[in-house]
Amino acid sequence: MHNPPVNPSLSIITASGATFRAEDTNDPRFYIFATLISGVLRFEVVARLPTGERSTVSGKEFFAAMMANFGAGVRIIEGTWSRASGLTTNIDQVNRATAAGLKVKDAAPLTWTGLRASEYGYDKVTVIEEAPLGAQGNYDTIRVEFSR
Repeated sequence: MHNPPVNPSLSIITASGATFRAEDTNDPRFYIFATLISGVLRFEVVARLPTGERSTVSGKEFFAAMMANFGAGVRIIEGTWSRASGLTTNIDQVNRATAAGLKVKDAAPLTWTGLRASEYGYDKVTVIEEAPLGAQGNYDTIRVEFSR
């Protein structure tokens, strides 16, 4: 179902059982970096800049390459989303959904990361942190885990 990417611009820099890094050969500002520790996958992907510039490698292609590297070793996909990080796609999506009345647990699967996790069967959501607590539509930090 999930074949490794064929995008010639996707360059794998590091691929081990514990770390993975790939970048766009045309522009290293676009990348994915991931760690897998005790079955918990943490990653950061940049495929679009705040200016609107886009990578020639999609976020989905970066994600697929990462998952192909780690495979069955992944038990949990962790999402830690913070406005302060500057990478705000997921936290913005959570804030829009919670402002519309959803709980974080129901909003998380609708985020970019939640949709990717679900495509790989990680569709059980556990909310680890919401800060400030109960700040529907105005969270600064969210941490969730997607599992099978």
